[in-house]
Amino acid sequence: MVTSTELKSANRDGVNLAYLDTGSGEPALVFIHGWCCNQTMWGEQTKAFAPKHRVIAVDLRGMGESDKPDQDYDID
Repeated sequence: MVTSTELKSANRDGVNLAYLDTGSGEPALVFIHGWCCNQTMWGEQTKAFAPKHRVIAVDLRGMGESDKPDQDYDID
């Protein structure tokens, strides 16, 4: 089982998006935070599910450890 808490990064349209990828097993679970939060809000869920599932928790564009390009942000 993978238990790394190190964030990884994926580039989308020139913007680096940070994400946690930990655990192993199927099905994989993807956690997406709400407005003005980051992937750390899923810490307890990550700990609970990682022993039996692959868990991916992303920092959305402009949030957490992801890039924060100079642009307007909205919730639409």
